[in-house]
Amino acid sequence: MAGGRFAGGGFGGEGYGIGASLASFGADQKRDALQELGNAADQESRRNQKNQQIQQSAKAGNVQLGSTVGATAGSAFGPWGTLLGGAIGAVAGGLSD
Repeated sequence: MAGGRFAGGGFGGEGYGIGASLASFGADQKRDALQELGNAADQESRRNQKNQQIQQSAKAGNVQLGSTVGATAGSAFGPWGTLLGGAIGAVAGGLSD
């Protein structure tokens, strides 16, 4: 059966046949999947960085708010009260999550 159905491992004697084309298709799919996985990992990394920035910004805002409220409340007790109230408010604002 030279050049027949099973010659060369393929159909019609074309050499490599359907097995090679399926293997090639599988390799292409694997490459595409790995590329998509890499893209997803990059997106997740950027999302995590953004979330950390948001958390840091919120914490800084809490410290500032605590400091302002503490200083305002402490101002009833004069300049030292303002200073002490601001410091206590900043610490308390930094403790909140």
